[in-house]
Amino acid sequence: MDYQFTIKPIAYTDGGRYSGYTLESILPFVGGGITVFEKQFFFDLYLQKAFSGSDETSNFYEGDSDSSRTSNEKINSDFERDELSLSVGYAVGNQGALFLGYRRSTTNFIDIFTKTGTYSNNSVFTENGTRDIGLKQSGYFLGGAYAFPISEQTAITLNAALAFLDGEYDVRFLSVRVSSTNDSEETDDDAARYDGDTVGLNLGVSWKGRMFESVDYTLGLDGSSYDFDFENRDEFESIETTPKISESVIRLSAGLSYQF
Repeated sequence: MDYQFTIKPIAYTDGGRYSGYTLESILPFVGGGITVFEKQFFFDLYLQKAFSGSDETSNFYEGDSDSSRTSNEKINSDFERDELSLSVGYAVGNQGALFLGYRRSTTNFIDIFTKTGTYSNNSVFTENGTRDIGLKQSGYFLGGAYAFPISEQTAITLNAALAFLDGEYDVRFLSVRVSSTNDSEETDDDAARYDGDTVGLNLGVSWKGRMFESVDYTLGLDGSSYDFDFENRDEFESIETTPKISESVIRLSAGLSYQF
């Protein structure tokens, strides 16, 4: 799995700007599920776990032209991602299907960061710490699929789905030490939670064939893109546009299925 997480750049009404940042890593993942058919209807459950993601990145903040406040931050992040989906579908003819369902994903990050910069009074500061970030998204999706037979037991399937999700972005500072030319302080725990809405799109293609009696194999490639918009808050009044987060996932998978 190729996973990418991006906090978009932010422009402030006073002329300041924040660069945003991107984390990207190849994550191994495992998944499994069950599908139950009843005539033309089917019910599907799928679980997935991705782990061992890590990346290093940086970002900066620059104050307006009347302020000398600046900061540069370096981040070393480890992350993992869980996903669950439940869907109900209806077969259309011999090759098509329509489906709707519920999905939930959780991405957790542990960031070790170092921030250096200057305050508006030109004193220099250094901030070191660890923070725990969680991005949770859940809601409903709808989509369709169509299979193109290659032979009696082999087919290529195309699928697409659109998701409308509620999101939560939680940030908790586990330990932070701030040192400046004038003072030094240490904090242990501070947290903030932000709500928002997400629109997601998934496109995929798979090759399915028969391996043994009652055992099929599947080779698949799919990509998902999720755009998270923060709900407006009083603290965003100094920002020209509402902050945004994006997630993108590209998965190359191989699997086996058994027909009971």
